[in-house]
Amino acid sequence: MRGAGLRSWGMWSAVLACAAILPAGVSAQKPIIDVYADPISLFDPGIFSRDGLSDSLATALPRYMQRPMDNLLPRPGGEALGMGGAYTARAEGAVALGWNPAGMARLEQASIFVDGYLRSSSGSGSHLPDTIEVAGLGEFNIQSYGADLYSRKAFGFIGASRPLVRLGPAPLVGGIAYRQHTGVAFGQATLLTMGLYQVGGSGFPFVLGVDNEEKGSIESLTLGLAYEPVRAEAFSFAAGASANFLTGRLRSTAVARAAVRNFEEGSFTFQRNYKGFSVETGFLLTMLQEKLRLGGWVGLPHKLACDNSRLSYSPLILPDAPSVERVHWDVAGYDMEIPLFFSAGVAVGPIRGVELSADLNERPWSEVEIRHHEAAFARFDGPFPAPDVSSVHVGVRFPFPLLRQAFESRGLRLLTQLGYHTMPLAMYSVDPVEGEPPYYWSGEQVEGSAASFGFTLETRARIDFHFGVEVRSYEFDSWFLGDQRGPRQRQLGFRDPAKVVTEIDRTDTILRLSSEMRL
Repeated sequence: MRGAGLRSWGMWSAVLACAAILPAGVSAQKPIIDVYADPISLFDPGIFSRDGLSDSLATALPRYMQRPMDNLLPRPGGEALGMGGAYTARAEGAVALGWNPAGMARLEQASIFVDGYLRSSSGSGSHLPDTIEVAGLGEFNIQSYGADLYSRKAFGFIGASRPLVRLGPAPLVGGIAYRQHTGVAFGQATLLTMGLYQVGGSGFPFVLGVDNEEKGSIESLTLGLAYEPVRAEAFSFAAGASANFLTGRLRSTAVARAAVRNFEEGSFTFQRNYKGFSVETGFLLTMLQEKLRLGGWVGLPHKLACDNSRLSYSPLILPDAPSVERVHWDVAGYDMEIPLFFSAGVAVGPIRGVELSADLNERPWSEVEIRHHEAAFARFDGPFPAPDVSSVHVGVRFPFPLLRQAFESRGLRLLTQLGYHTMPLAMYSVDPVEGEPPYYWSGEQVEGSAASFGFTLETRARIDFHFGVEVRSYEFDSWFLGDQRGPRQRQLGFRDPAKVVTEIDRTDTILRLSSEMRL
């Protein structure tokens, strides 16, 4: 069977109505009917047709549009995280391939660097309606609404650098790394707890949930060269460049559940692959006997192919349904034409053991252009629906003030880092009241902030260990239960159009561990 488009999977009102009147029992396995629908686009004008169908994934499942692409968090190093990401002018050795390739030239010895991180999250909904009206059953109370990002453990970086050949005053340094380049997986667990107690009457508790677990990222095999043609105590200059072979994937698996007997889980799976090539360049100036450093990084314009995208979906199954309809779509492939990105950094010190750093990052995501591979989807070409990211990062590093002599007597040195940065995200809040379609592109930019701390243990064996923790806080407006069907109409009895949107207050915690060996 083939279908014409993609139907919104928002069916919670029907679930509520049935849940309140169904008897308990045991459901039988139902036959599955596979439906192969016409290909769709990820992008769209954000409008449903009259029959509730859409030609795009973004309208029916806006979770795949209301999310950032993040190439700032993947940058490696526990020390860098502890300093608030103010590291463009500080990175040296192999880790510089993830920050500023010119920094490799600062070491005339081999460097091996490994890195990984853990992300956890908590989120809750606010500005919720006091009640939900179910057709024929009256009003019911909402007790809580949670929206947490799934915890994620991932490798961040493994790489090495070493001098290759001496050219005049300094060696030409080469490096290779396999690293996480851009974050694309943002799986979320949404849980709505309601007291289905009719106002002035009786009832029972009820829970709805959507567990959307995601894996994947855009990763890079990076090859780099760096050279310091000017080297003096008063002034030095280094330059570097890297070639990045980009590959990646996103794998999303979601399960919709209702805490009611006889209901079977609904589910959908989504996948997308990425492939591209980019060149990054950097420079590093050191002055005043290395007490002042100026660094810059530039990511040159390039294309990122997004293809092999597919979606399969089966709805939450009602007890009286004779069969299960599982629908499959191919999602049109496209190229992202990414413009020039850059970072600039300054580092001062050490002055009496204290080192200060500051960075500015510019990621003009609004200038990214979408170009579909097939002419049939050319009408969806245009700007990528994301705002620019301009973030400021500051950090400080200093010797740990306690037990200093005890550490030094054992050939150890313990350093402390503190950091802070602004955190605008490459995504918008949803505004179905004052905004216009597409609604995932109509609200204000999502913004937040992050504070961090970390420790570095330097050893006599030239093996360093880095530990960093960052806490991020931000809030945004998202579709209630992830469904935007009929945003200007009554949904679940919401008389106020604003109530189809809930404000999510979220806190993410990132823990990063890394180690470097210098030979």
